[in-house]
Amino acid sequence: MLASLQVWFFQKRAAGDDLITTSSKGDFRLSTEAYQAAVHDGVAVSSDVLLQPSAAKVRVLLRDGNSGKIGSVDVPVDQNIARPSAR
Repeated sequence: MLASLQVWFFQKRAAGDDLITTSSKGDFRLSTEAYQAAVHDGVAVSSDVLLQPSAAKVRVLLRDGNSGKIGSVDVPVDQNIARPSAR
């Protein structure tokens, strides 16, 4: 089965306004068994995101290209992690 996944990363300031948005799309083939396991157990997705200096959170939005289902989660940014300097 051909599976398709789109993901967007919306970096936001503490006030809630958007700083920058990045996205990617991946298509991959899964056996019927692997697809059923993914539907039942979920899928782990990872990505490196270059954080903007004033980012307070990152909203991650995923879309299943086959079903059209969408999910999102807001991830707070730890202010103690290394990030680029403000210019």
